[in-house]
Amino acid sequence: VMALANQRFESLLDGRYRLVTADDSSGDKRKTHGLGVAVQDALTGKVRSAKSLSGGETFCASLALALGLSDAVRMNAGGIRIDSLFIDEGVGSLDNSQLDGVMNMLNQLSTNGRRVGLISHVDSMKETITERIEIHVARRDHPTKLSVSWME
Repeated sequence: VMALANQRFESLLDGRYRLVTADDSSGDKRKTHGLGVAVQDALTGKVRSAKSLSGGETFCASLALALGLSDAVRMNAGGIRIDSLFIDEGVGSLDNSQLDGVMNMLNQLSTNGRRVGLISHVDSMKETITERIEIHVARRDHPTKLSVSWME
């Protein structure tokens, strides 16, 4: 899964990061949580905790891992496909170039029949994503509104 995720992750964030297995040899195994993922930073050449990534960088890592898992399931489970994923976004801290890279990857997936749904509150995402479902929460005394925008 991590090797497949890295094929995606290295194409994002100007190839700065690569996912690696965290070295847990020095810690108490009873306290180990999560997948044990760290990042190798090409800028410094050092491995550091995945917790040190910014929100946008964490989003890119999460997207890459989700897609890597989907690819691994497809390859190893008799062709079972995971065509739709939902991710609670963290792209608000990505710069425009990095956001373009993420959107290009998502658009490429879409052309291959796969979908990634982003749960977002970032207004700039509305300009970039043409297919969306928007929920407009109203005041207590007004109903919540739902609108759907879909490409024809």
